[in-house]
Amino acid sequence: LARQVRAHGRPDDILLLMSTSGTSTNLLTAAQAGHDTGLRCWAFTGPTPNPLADACHETLAIDSPDTQVVQELQLVATHVLCEYVERGLPASAGRTPQGVPAGNARSGPVRTGVEVVLGEGGREVEAR
Repeated sequence: LARQVRAHGRPDDILLLMSTSGTSTNLLTAAQAGHDTGLRCWAFTGPTPNPLADACHETLAIDSPDTQVVQELQLVATHVLCEYVERGLPASAGRTPQGVPAGNARSGPVRTGVEVVLGEGGREVEAR
């Protein structure tokens, strides 16, 4: 993984590392490679303190001893993060997606994965 980070990472990219324990040698080495390459390192981990949380710039730590709870909440957090990135991409390019009126928060269809559509006040109104 560290080799891939060095090969594909560019300064100011974000490297997101996910671990339930925060002790994976592979991920710790990738975090160090990310730092060396100038990447911003984020961690989604289980309970802190743990070495991965300490090695990253930002951490979302799920304070649960149950591995599957940590994994489920990391999955939700990943989907929310992807939704916000997808919403921001057209704006960062100075345009809105084709067929979507300016000011519409939805950026268009999700090409893969799970789509969560939020209504007024952040209430989920549709899941596909």
